[in-house]
Amino acid sequence: MPYIQRNEIVTPPDETVIWRYFRLEYFKQAIESNTLYFSPIYKFADPWEASIPKAGLEWRRKQLIDAEKKGKDALDKAIENVLKIEGIRQQSTRTVKANCWHMGYHESEAMWKLFVGTGDGVAIKSTVGHIKEALSEADED
Repeated sequence: MPYIQRNEIVTPPDETVIWRYFRLEYFKQAIESNTLYFSPIYKFADPWEASIPKAGLEWRRKQLIDAEKKGKDALDKAIENVLKIEGIRQQSTRTVKANCWHMGYHESEAMWKLFVGTGDGVAIKSTVGHIKEALSEADED
């Protein structure tokens, strides 16, 4: 299926240079299976993955303050809504999957260390446009 642009996600321009760093064994698996592995984001080592941006926290805060001014029933409903949104966010860390790429014109030593470590590895250089084109052959969105 073709690449689908989602309005809530800002995608870099097609000519943007991107890199994917692989441990050698993972690169071999990708080549042999002709697939890319998409990991559930809850498995990422980064504790801030899928965290709430400052603007989102401020929106929640404003919702609660405005509701408090309207009385207990409005505040209870606002709290219920905020908790519902938080539940959805937490669930999304289990269902949303990602395949991580790094934007930049040059290889990154930090990305080598993060994704490959001290063993053997491979870096693939591509562009956002080439990835969109390659994903157009996938069976899923």
